[in-house]
Amino acid sequence: MCLMMMLACGDARKANYEPIFDAVGPIERLPVTAMAPIRVAFWNVENLFDTIDGPNDDAEFLPGSKNAWGAERYERKLAHLARVIDSIQPQIIGFAEVENEGVLRDLQSNCMALGGMKIAHIESPDARGIDCALMYDSTLFALSNLYDWTISLPSGYATRGVLDATLTVSATQQSIHVYVNHWPSRRNGMEESQPNRIIASERLNRAIEENIDDKWVALGDFNDNPNNESMLSLPGVNLAAQLRSQDSTVGTLRWWTGWDFFDQIITNAEPADAQQPMSIVKYDFMLQQEGKYQGWPNRTFGGSTYLGGYSDHMPVYTDLLFSTQGL
Repeated sequence: MCLMMMLACGDARKANYEPIFDAVGPIERLPVTAMAPIRVAFWNVENLFDTIDGPNDDAEFLPGSKNAWGAERYERKLAHLARVIDSIQPQIIGFAEVENEGVLRDLQSNCMALGGMKIAHIESPDARGIDCALMYDSTLFALSNLYDWTISLPSGYATRGVLDATLTVSATQQSIHVYVNHWPSRRNGMEESQPNRIIASERLNRAIEENIDDKWVALGDFNDNPNNESMLSLPGVNLAAQLRSQDSTVGTLRWWTGWDFFDQIITNAEPADAQQPMSIVKYDFMLQQEGKYQGWPNRTFGGSTYLGGYSDHMPVYTDLLFSTQGL
């Protein structure tokens, strides 16, 4: 399901949870039962960099760069992301393309929905420093283990690993393994780069197999569609594939050929709503409203042009059932 809504936008940013925009109404959660629905989300937030020169290659995102990435643009980006995340109200959320833990803390300080969450993050070997991360509701879960499984490519190029976080449900001590992914891109073309994503798929498969008897969720930007070879070999149920079977045109990022569905959730847990196992959050204000790219994601930059938008990807979420008596 794609969620569409039109809201007016303002200009000035205020701190301490006071949004610069009209708030988006929260997406309703399902009622809690003995099998409690847990809202799990993912968003590739497209180059969430701070304005500080770090050890990674962040030259494009500094105040003196061609992108003029200063405090005003950074704070506007945080406010945009918070506006959407506050509407989703996740209890677990994975991210791709975050520079470091500091930007997650800055996002948290702008976002009411993330206020009670803790951060799980490991610096990746990616040269630009765009990492995967996880945030989770610390009143419901404790982090018991955290790994970053290396993805070794034949070229030797240092890419992001698979972030593997084991969450323990505080009320039941049930383990939930959450795997956050951002697989190698299609930069050199789909066919030429496909072997790299198959390697990433094999690495994720091995991680899942180590804990196959536990509940697990794999989410991320896989840079492939649900019907591509790298995705078909994964265990569990691909909720994005189920959504695509209902409507072949849906997706999370746009190209000339239509919407691609790279941002996916795969799991061995049961969705709370079998008819609508997964949702794409796609408000009107997250899309360009006019011009050549009308209907495309309203991203932060279009090439070298500052658009001041949200991301080139749409976030996704699902409500999954876990044995959480006492939540």
